[in-house]
Amino acid sequence: MDTSVPCEPRVYDYFLNGADNYRVDRLLAERLLKVAPWLRALAWVNRLHGLATVNYLARGGITQFLDLGCGLPRTHHEGGNTHEAAEQVASGVYTVYVDRDRSAYGHTRVLLEDRRQAVVREDITDVAALFAASAVRAFDYNRPIAVLLHDVLAWIDDVGAAQLLSGLQAWPPAGSVISLTHAVIDTHPDVMARLTEIYHEDDIAFRPRSRDTIARLLGPWPLLKPGLVPTSQWHSPNPHAALDPSLTTSCAAVAIHPSPAPRLPDDPAHPV
Repeated sequence: MDTSVPCEPRVYDYFLNGADNYRVDRLLAERLLKVAPWLRALAWVNRLHGLATVNYLARGGITQFLDLGCGLPRTHHEGGNTHEAAEQVASGVYTVYVDRDRSAYGHTRVLLEDRRQAVVREDITDVAALFAASAVRAFDYNRPIAVLLHDVLAWIDDVGAAQLLSGLQAWPPAGSVISLTHAVIDTHPDVMARLTEIYHEDDIAFRPRSRDTIARLLGPWPLLKPGLVPTSQWHSPNPHAALDPSLTTSCAAVAIHPSPAPRLPDDPAHPV
């Protein structure tokens, strides 16, 4: 683990007031915050949205989760992790956490891996290797799987993102879903361009995309209501009403397997 250069999971950890980051990560984070002071609030919006969505899907009967680009594990005080959000309302939850970053993989394996949770270190753009992992092959393919891509695709180039979505859509059983959050350039494009430059100065590729591009990546799978909307507005009632949606520069969607659709609750109320 190289602590002389920043990495995105540790920068994100700093935004969430975590302790698993180093001076180099904090320096990059502070440069970003000078350009976009709302990044810390956005990190919490994405964090709470992810937990709420997992809880919502579990209430609809989905108990298998593939958490891609899972990042560093969180404490109970910070809302816990994917399997814990699902276990609030369901039993028999099986979760596979995947990340290529050494920090994220090591921390997650030490803290979370057990009989019902598995941790895989893999580059998720290598779809063949991902699906070949024993923990991934352990999914019950007679039941739906929720694939989580929360704040992940913006760190993957266009070719890799398209190949990943294509592979994911061809892989899971009927009734499965893909939950996504993604940085967008539609609001405050100048700010997003500057953030991209700052990340690139530290050799971190950041690629916010337009909502139209993100919709095309989701391809033929229909979107669950309310569709592709600002992340802070996906769940109802909105727990982030005080945060200006135009400053979130993030959108969320849940794409559902076209045949057949899962039986999910009518209203994606926010349970967290």
